[in-house]
Amino acid sequence: MYVGEKNYQIINFLIDAAFQKRGLGTKAAKTCIRYLQSEYGAKRISVPVELKNVTAQKFWEKLGFTFSDCVEEGYIFMRLTF
Repeated sequence: MYVGEKNYQIINFLIDAAFQKRGLGTKAAKTCIRYLQSEYGAKRISVPVELKNVTAQKFWEKLGFTFSDCVEEGYIFMRLTF
């Protein structure tokens, strides 16, 4: 996670292939989201996702994140706003 100047981000989020498809990623992501909300009062959380990683984009969409128009170095920022 990154916390700076009220710019809350979940970065470098991954689940090892041996542990995927078990719901662990969803639980971990929800834990990160709750933590940023409760400890920092986050009103918006961003996550950078590779443009070509459609699987990750769908994962974050299921958690309520939407695409932004911010693209940097091959990553699109998806955002969750409360």
